[in-house]
This record gives sequence, C-alpha cells and structure tokens, in this order.
Amino acid sequence: ASLKMKIDEGATSIEALTGDLDTAREEIAQMESSEQELKSQLGKEQETIKALQQDKAGMLEEKVEMQSEIDRLQSMNEEKDVALTEAANLIAEVENVVQEEKESNVELREQLKAAADEIVKLKADNAENLAKAAADIANREKTIEVGQTTISSLQENLDTSEEEITKLQSAEKK
Repeated sequence: ASLKMKIDEGATSIEALTGDLDTAREEIAQMESSEQELKSQLGKEQETIKALQQDKAGMLEEKVEMQSEIDRLQSMNEEKDVALTEAANLIAEVENVVQEEKESNVELREQLKAAADEIVKLKADNAENLAKAAADIANREKTIEVGQTTISSLQENLDTSEEEITKLQSAEKK
C-alpha cells in the first residue's frame, strides 16, 4: 500500500511537473513573441529618432541662418539710423536755409515731407522685419525644444525596451 501511494504521489508529481513544463513553454513562446514585437518597435523608434535627429540638424541650420539674417537686418538698421540722423541733420539745415531766406517754396516742403515720411516708413518696415525674424527664431526654438523632448522620450523608451529585452533574454537562458 505504501509503494502504491508513493507511485500515485510520483504520478501526481509528474503530472504537475508536466503541467508546469507546458505552462513554462507557453510563457517562453509568449516571451519570444513579445521580444519580436519589442525588437520591431525598437527598430521603428530608432528610425524615428534618426529622423528627428535629422530634423533637429536642419532646424539648427535654419536657426543659424535666421540669426545671420537678424544680424544682417540689425546692421542694416544701424546703417539706416545713421542715414536717418544724417537725413534729419540735412532736413534741419534745409529748413534753416528756407527760414533764413524766407522762401515759401511749397514743392520743396512737399519733397522734404515725403523724404521724412519715407524715412519713417523705412524705419517702421525695418522694425517689423526684425520683429518677424525674432518671432520666427522663437518658433524654431520651440520646435527644436519639442523635437528634443520627443528624442528624450524615445531614448527613454529605447532604454526601457533594451532593459526588457535583456531581462527576457536572461530569463530565456535560465
């Protein structure tokens, strides 16, 4: 009776181990499937990271170009300010001559006013262009920040995926 009990217990134990083995095989198959999915996802994320890095490089080039354009516009603005000062001095001289000679040449006054208006318009146009360029740079910097945040997030996902793959491979070897 004791031997039969041991045989029955052994058979029950073998059945349990066989069930555990089947469960372990199913889990291994699921893990291998998950590993393939993770590898596929990792490949896609690496492609996305590469594309984002290329976009970032392009945006950095655009930022440099925009800064160059701002520098050029600022230089032009400084040159126009000098020209405006010179023009203002000339206008003052002309007005003194006109007043001293007491000439009331309407045509000359209209020409002086048109020149002053053009100077004011040029100054306003230049200020508007500088503001637009500054806004463009700010927008591009925001786009770069978003790209960098996305790259950081993808890198974290990549690191997590690599850790999971390593764990799965380690578990698979055991």
